[in-house]
Amino acid sequence: MAPLSCRLPGDPFPAVTHTHQAAGSVHSPVHQQYQPPAGNHAHKPKVPDPPTFSGKNKNEFAGWLVKMQHKLRSDTDYYDVVDPLAAIAYVASRLEDNALESVLPRLPDNGSPNAFKTVREMLEVLSSYFSVYNRELLARQEYATLK
Repeated sequence: MAPLSCRLPGDPFPAVTHTHQAAGSVHSPVHQQYQPPAGNHAHKPKVPDPPTFSGKNKNEFAGWLVKMQHKLRSDTDYYDVVDPLAAIAYVASRLEDNALESVLPRLPDNGSPNAFKTVREMLEVLSSYFSVYNRELLARQEYATLK
């Protein structure tokens, strides 16, 4: 009987091959101890890039912020240790229109004396502009304009 391989394309784990064996055999590949792939680092799943945020709809900011924080957290070693300014550049690359204009004067590349030093500082400024702190109040105000 031909062996069956249980490996998907791009799967970092070794293939497990199953062949027909006599009952009671303990030499089945299922009983073998797992060996991680060679290398000095564990494989981390890639977190997708968050969508671009324009600032036109403040209700989209909370979801965008969560996705951005997940992305930055997934690459925390790089952004916090190797190059913190790369995190600021990355966040700026995911902004457009009003949202980008709100941080543009403080981007390090613009030579501002008040340039962002950390990505956290940049996200706090974005939050001050685009967070909807009281969604119930906003909903009531929008409802009142519909009458």
